[in-house]
Amino acid sequence: MTLLPDDINARIVQLFPSSHDRQHVRELLKSLWVISLNVGPDQLARSILILSNGQISEIEYIFSTHFSGDPRDIIMEAESKIGNPGHYFIQPFIDKK
Repeated sequence: MTLLPDDINARIVQLFPSSHDRQHVRELLKSLWVISLNVGPDQLARSILILSNGQISEIEYIFSTHFSGDPRDIIMEAESKIGNPGHYFIQPFIDKK
């Protein structure tokens, strides 16, 4: 059983108030650790959460398009959304309190 990194779990809790939604998102994201990717699964999971805006439909869409054909495109889109800081979601989310 794959465990999601703590920062990703914390962001899921922030974005999805419903426990049913949180569980669905966790299951989708856990699948990243068992498929062949050309990026780190944690990078892609963080990027997907950034792009989701707390909408499960957006996460489902990203998965249904097989990550827009290339997971690197999802990471670049998320990177652009937050202003291109250049870390590509390698580092965990920083909890803003």
